[in-house]
Amino acid sequence: MSPSAISASVVVIGSLPLVPFGVVSPRSQSYALRMSATRNTPTQPAMRRFGERARAGARSTLGQISSSVTSLSVMLGSLSGDREASRIGLLGGLIGGWYTNLLASALSCVDDTLMIKTLRQWISRALALAVLGPLSAYVASGLVGMDGSSAHTLLTGSSLAGGVVALLMVGALTMVAGIVGAVLSDRREGFLAMGFVLGWVAWTSGRIGRLYLLAPDISTAIKLAVEGAVLMAIVVLSAVLMSRSDETDPFTSFSLSRIKGWLGQQAMLIALGAALVASAAIAWVFGSYDLPGQSTGVGFLAGIAGGVAGALTAGSMQGKGKHDGTPFAPMMLGVMLAGVLLPLLAIVYPGLGSIEELVLKGDLPGTMIVSPAAWLTGALLGVPMGHSWVEQTHAHANPQPVSSGS
Repeated sequence: MSPSAISASVVVIGSLPLVPFGVVSPRSQSYALRMSATRNTPTQPAMRRFGERARAGARSTLGQISSSVTSLSVMLGSLSGDREASRIGLLGGLIGGWYTNLLASALSCVDDTLMIKTLRQWISRALALAVLGPLSAYVASGLVGMDGSSAHTLLTGSSLAGGVVALLMVGALTMVAGIVGAVLSDRREGFLAMGFVLGWVAWTSGRIGRLYLLAPDISTAIKLAVEGAVLMAIVVLSAVLMSRSDETDPFTSFSLSRIKGWLGQQAMLIALGAALVASAAIAWVFGSYDLPGQSTGVGFLAGIAGGVAGALTAGSMQGKGKHDGTPFAPMMLGVMLAGVLLPLLAIVYPGLGSIEELVLKGDLPGTMIVSPAAWLTGALLGVPMGHSWVEQTHAHANPQPVSSGS
C-alpha cells in the first residue's frame, strides 16, 4: 500500500469522530432544553437519570470509536512497510482517538456553557494537530540536507534561502495556531496550540548528529542558534499579541509592560536562570541519541524541569506565606534561551574538532541533540505543566482564609 493510500485511509478513519458529533450534539442540546422546561415537574429525577445514562452510553460509544481509530490507523501504517506511512498511521490514530475522548468529555458536561467551552478547545487543538501542524511539517520536509537526504532542520539544509522562507512560513503557521487558540479559548490554549505545531516540525526534522557529520564547522552551530532565536522571537511576538486585551489570567500574560516589570525583579531573573540551567541539565542527563523522537521528548522533559525549577526558585524568594503566584513568562524565556545558547556552547565544549568522533561513537552530549523546534516545543508544552504543579502545591500548602460571614 502506498503512503498516499495510507494517508487517505487515515483521513477517513480520523474523520469518524465527526460522525457522532453531528448526531449527538444537537440531540444533547435539545434534551437539555426539554430538561430545563420541565425543571419543576415531578418527572425531573427520572429524566435526570435518563440523561445521565444517555451521556454514559455516548461516552462508552465514543471510547470504542477511539480504540478503533487508533488500532486501525496503526495497523494500516504497519502493513504498508513504509516508514513515513507508519508515522502517518500512528499519528492519525493517536489524534483521532484523542479527538473522540475530547468529545466524550464535552458530552459529560451538564452545563451548556462548559460544553461549548470544551468544544471550542477541541476545535483549537484539532486545527493545530490535524491541519497547521502537518502543514508546517510538510513545509519543513520540502527542504533537503547537504547530501540530499532529510538530515536537516529549517536553516541547515542545502539552500539557505529556501530555509529562511520555510522558517518564516512555519513561524506564520505557529502564530496563527496560537492566536486562534487564544481567541477560541484562552492564552493557555494558545500556547498549547503553538507547541503542537512546532512539535510536528521537531518530530519530523533530521538528526542533529547527522548535521554535524555533514558540516562539522562553526556555521552549523550558528545556524541552529539563529533558527532557535527566530522561532523564539515569533513565539514571543505571538504571545504579546495574545496578551493585548486579556488580563483575566495575569500569570500567563506576555504583555510588554508586565515582562518589563518582571525582568526588573531579582526573583524573576533568577527564576529565568534556574529554568535555563534546569532544562540544560535534563537534556544532558536524558539525551542519549539524536533521533527526532528523542529530541522532541527530551525537549518536553526539559520544559517541565524548567517550569518546576523556575517556579520553585521564584516562590522560595518570595518567602513563606507571601507567595501570591508566579508568572511563567520568565521560565518560558529561560527554556527558549537554552535553545539559542546551547548550540553556541558546543563550539567551546565539546568543540567542533572532535564532533565527528563523538557522533560516530554515539557520545554526542545530550545538550546538542535537541533541535531548535524541540526546545520551543518544550517551552510551550512543558513549562506550563511544571509551573502548574508547583503553583498547585503552594495553593494546598497555603490555603486562602475563608470568611465566616458573621
